Amino acid sequence: MLVNALFLVLVVAVHCDIYLHNPRGSNNRLNENTSNRRNANRAFDSQNNNKGGYNVGDRGSIPSRNREKRQYQMSYFQSGNSAGKTKLTVEWTNQHGCGDNSNGDQRNLCNIVIQYMCRPDGRGSNNLNDEIRTFGGNSRGAKCVFPFTHKGVTYNGCVPANNGRLYCGTTPDTKKWGYCNTRDLKDRIRDGTFTNTQSYRPPRSPTNKQQRSALSRKYRISDSRVIHEGIDWADRCYIRERNKGLFVADQNLKSNTKLGYSSAMYTRQNPKGTRRGLECPEERDYYPYWHPTPWKDIAILADDKSRFGLGKEEF
Repeated sequence: MLVNALFLVLVVAVHCDIYLHNPRGSNNRLNENTSNRRNANRAFDSQNNNKGGYNVGDRGSIPSRNREKRQYQMSYFQSGNSAGKTKLTVEWTNQHGCGDNSNGDQRNLCNIVIQYMCRPDGRGSNNLNDEIRTFGGNSRGAKCVFPFTHKGVTYNGCVPANNGRLYCGTTPDTKKWGYCNTRDLKDRIRDGTFTNTQSYRPPRSPTNKQQRSALSRKYRISDSRVIHEGIDWADRCYIRERNKGLFVADQNLKSNTKLGYSSAMYTRQNPKGTRRGLECPEERDYYPYWHPTPWKDIAILADDKSRFGLGKEEF
């Protein structure tokens, strides 16, 4: 089951300056008490100015600071099957207008793509590296390791024990195990508690990716820093050779020093591979993306639909 949709409003332009109002868009903000955000590279490349966006906010009158339980996490609820369709209002502001085409003199072409991505329901996943703590068993409170194998069966999340409690292996072979902490199993918006960018250490080779995923916690995927897209997506992007048919203008794109070729981390807008969260720059900068992606289209708003090669029924 997939829950917790992450929304993205994407404009195919160099500087989009779009501010998402509902659901609230962070613009990489967390809990700053200043007009400017502290870290424009915290979760993603929003390409907006520093004063835009909304803080996560505090649950009450006490500042949340570095305490997740004091954060206000906005929730949206879906109707049951018998209640009809669920509607979610999406609102945003374009800082730059689309131009006046009344006289056939359109100055700007606006192409706005609204997408969503779902995250797992909290029972553990290598995709978003949810850190689930344990109690009981023989692991002394260690965190779950996914995947783990028990009696010849491999699991990617917490599973029921004979007593009904959910358990996991804290070692891949389950010689060490514990019961899963129910707080960590609840749906969580991983906003983080500090404004630092998530740490990331890329794979040493394409064949190293699977081994890397199993050892992701060793590479310091921090629960105190925001998770927007998962480390597995970042790994795949780093390993994937970039599409050399994409427009790069006069930019000299860097090559991966470890893999010997230029990967999807490098684009015309990101020639040096500057990392913003765990997103994939090539997927962010070019639409539609040529490779499978976890982001799903909700709507495409375009002044000239012929540029997308889509029929009327698809708008």
